[in-house]
Amino acid sequence: MGIIKTVFEEKKNVTMPMGSIVIFMIMITIFWGMSSAETLTEARIQELIKERIAGDNIGDISKLVKIEGTPQTEDGRADEGVDSQLKKSVDDSNICEITFTLSWSDEGDADARHTNEPDSFTIKVESPDGSYSKEETGKNGQGSEGNIVLSITLFDESNPPKSLPFLNGTGDWKISISVQAGDQEPLIPSLFGMRTYSDTGNDFTLTTSYLYTE
Repeated sequence: MGIIKTVFEEKKNVTMPMGSIVIFMIMITIFWGMSSAETLTEARIQELIKERIAGDNIGDISKLVKIEGTPQTEDGRADEGVDSQLKKSVDDSNICEITFTLSWSDEGDADARHTNEPDSFTIKVESPDGSYSKEETGKNGQGSEGNIVLSITLFDESNPPKSLPFLNGTGDWKISISVQAGDQEPLIPSLFGMRTYSDTGNDFTLTTSYLYTE
């Protein structure tokens, strides 16, 4: 009898880890809300626990309302060999998607004896915290307009944030723009006195738009 009492007293002093208590309480809540006729597998139990934890953290993300932020437009110029560095400040939190649209217009042929090669632009962007980055390159048609649309999805229903407010997209986005400008190339080889007219760069317009949730 003394041995049984000693074992019982030792068990009373065992402290359950806090993480186990949380999981235990979640499972109790899950089982309480289910009908007795439903059969639970181990995989289903783990799935329900994850759903419950996520639900306690951010709720149902599909119910969040997406709102368009105020677009920002800026004109600039890119010269060959020099990266144009820009910053776009986003004050709203919970940024779920952001889009950068770079557009430009290239001149036509200088004359009947030259053809203007297209300009090629590259845009690189990085989020304020450095966790998101992307790069896109594009060129215009001969003597026409060109544009690049670069979009980044920070989160959506299939990839929800771990918590709200979500601040990874809030702050200054770093943007780098570079160009390889096409020259006016002669139709007739330079042997006959025709020369190339160099193109050193081009103007551009950058528009930043985004969606956030409330």
